[in-house]
Amino acid sequence: MTIKRLTAALAALLLAASAGATELNDTLLDLRDAHRVVLTEDSSRIDLQVFGRGADSTFRYDYNANYSENASSLVRSGSRGWDFSNIQLGKKRPGRWSTEFRMGGLGFGFVSGLGAPAGLDVDMASSYEIFADLVSFHRVSPDQHHDFSLGFGLDWRNFRMTGTNRFVKEGAAISVAPYPDGAEADFSRIKVFSLTFPFRYSYNFGSGRKWNVNVAAILKVNTYASLKTRYSLDGRDYKEFSKDIRQKPVSVDLMAGFGWKFLGVYVKYAPCRVLNKAFTPRFNALTTGLTFFF
Repeated sequence: MTIKRLTAALAALLLAASAGATELNDTLLDLRDAHRVVLTEDSSRIDLQVFGRGADSTFRYDYNANYSENASSLVRSGSRGWDFSNIQLGKKRPGRWSTEFRMGGLGFGFVSGLGAPAGLDVDMASSYEIFADLVSFHRVSPDQHHDFSLGFGLDWRNFRMTGTNRFVKEGAAISVAPYPDGAEADFSRIKVFSLTFPFRYSYNFGSGRKWNVNVAAILKVNTYASLKTRYSLDGRDYKEFSKDIRQKPVSVDLMAGFGWKFLGVYVKYAPCRVLNKAFTPRFNALTTGLTFFF
């Protein structure tokens, strides 16, 4: 494509994106040092892709616009090495839903125990959740507003008591009891590790998908759990540990969140009990925290 034809095509693109505006005040792109430019067009849409800029061979710029007065435009720009965060599967067809494959998404929050019996006082300031959506497949609407996804990830929760009571395992049962007389308590905690399968819906506001709200139902396969208690007594340190604590093998979490660019906030509730009710205290989990790159 010659410079003359490229300039004419870019002018047409900007006129279509501005929907009749008579004055353009901002420069969207300077192509003087681009490595490769791909411009595609059909009856309803025009797409511009730029690969490489100057000494940066990893630079990528995408501009998509529809020939419609009310249509929004989508711009993505950045420099990355190996970028697998947003891969489109199949051929993009204007006016149709697209399928994307993404990697990444981290969350960190504070956990509390709801409905816990007397004496089971989970310290929310010391109880954490860390989770990651490792991979996810997305169906995205043509206007980029609606996003349905199914993913796979990991979740780690730590329910920690720092007061005068501890978790005690006797045979197959777990109960809550005070520390021995004269003991100096450190902590008593239950940890649960899970494989997660989140089904999520996100609604993106405006162009560029900068703002979004999302809700999710998360199927969890709880593959590992353990109990640990640490305290000191008569100058000696004691540790009680067990991996057989009868966690529920499968559970479900309900999650809602709000995001801006790569940062978000979330709240998550577990309607299923954390531990098997036949052998352990009954309580649910409520988590609030931050998400990154969702």
